[in-house]
Amino acid sequence: MGNQLEKRISRLERYWAEKKKERLVCNCRTETTFHSAPCLAALLNSIPRVCPVHGFRDLGFFCFASVKFPLVKEDNQFCPCPPHPWRSFVLSENRTWEGHEAARMAEYVPDPKFNFAEDKARIEQLLAEYGEARRRRSTIGTANHSAT
Repeated sequence: MGNQLEKRISRLERYWAEKKKERLVCNCRTETTFHSAPCLAALLNSIPRVCPVHGFRDLGFFCFASVKFPLVKEDNQFCPCPPHPWRSFVLSENRTWEGHEAARMAEYVPDPKFNFAEDKARIEQLLAEYGEARRRRSTIGTANHSAT
């Protein structure tokens, strides 16, 4: 009787250990693309910063993308940039040859008030803040692991 009980407990322990492993899926990235400083700010404020495996979610390499290109599928919803004809066509579900031609030929007029130097400075500031938050979190995570 005692042997049967040990087997059942062992099976239950393995079951819960496997179930716990399944929940720990890393959601870190290798790359995060953005269109401008406001776009990057919106992404950093909206994307969850917690990884179930590592603690702090690493967003990887930050890469500037032209406003004509869409971001990663999960990030498009946070992008505050004005619509671009080509990006709108690529993101649309109803793609036709006529729509392709119209999007390709559409003239996109950039914002005349856009200042590249100011945008670049703001991007650098946002990335520095993200890097600092990342360092703080990884230091806290390392301290917690060494204490156990």
